[in-house]
Amino acid sequence: MATDIQYQTLKVYLAGIKHHHLTLGLSDPVSSSTRLPLILRGIRRRGLHLPPTPRLPITVKTMTQLKSAMRERLDIPPYDQRMYWAAFNTAFFGFLRASEYTSTSPTNCNPTQTLLRSDLTKCDSGFQLHIKASKTDPFRLGTDLFLSPSHGPICPVQALQKYLDVRNSTQDTPLFVYSDGSFLTPPRLTTVLRSLLHKLGYNEEHYASHSFRIGAATTAAAAGLPDWLIKTLGRWSSNSYQRYIQLNSKAISSISSSLADAHVPQDFPEWDPFSSVAD
Repeated sequence: MATDIQYQTLKVYLAGIKHHHLTLGLSDPVSSSTRLPLILRGIRRRGLHLPPTPRLPITVKTMTQLKSAMRERLDIPPYDQRMYWAAFNTAFFGFLRASEYTSTSPTNCNPTQTLLRSDLTKCDSGFQLHIKASKTDPFRLGTDLFLSPSHGPICPVQALQKYLDVRNSTQDTPLFVYSDGSFLTPPRLTTVLRSLLHKLGYNEEHYASHSFRIGAATTAAAAGLPDWLIKTLGRWSSNSYQRYIQLNSKAISSISSSLADAHVPQDFPEWDPFSSVAD
């Protein structure tokens, strides 16, 4: 685990474990451990000498290639192909974190946090997503995101509609469900994504579910969208959801087209939400 997860992330996970036990009236398994601090110290020291694994963005060009590669995967049922493609598009055009559109388990989900079918609403210009929980929404106020048609081959509205045409699961289940009834999780999505990228000749180890979010921001920057708008669309700060609500429908409806039409040069720098002063 230490080779895949950073020291600070481990500390956050342990804090969550501690909080869960205390909430249930149980003893604290973290503070009572004598070996754990030594293990963490070793992980921290080891991490200081390890270069971070580069995370590369998925751009519209990559999405186009993924679409072709998916069609050639005869080992993936047609229903699951539609589900994956809808998830890819939703993640990219929605600037979503993996936790905002996937489940934590293939068989169980927390309906107060997981994106359910009932959280997706068809509207005149596309789809509305209700994100109930996110990293920058600690009080679980939730926010509504809008996916508009791009009018091109890479289109979130078209991908979602084709998936919904064959989806038979109920409204109270996660939005993205396999043909066998199990739920889409970040590891399962990353596994398929990397297998497709490997077939296309990419170094798949540099890509994961977060690459869609990175790619959306990088593509938006290449399309000329201002930093404040990219931060708002990606909700990189705690008050971004308020700004998103204030955006007019015309501005939101043009986002998908801007991303789909953008050309990202090979040497274009990855967009960094912290490269300028964040709100």
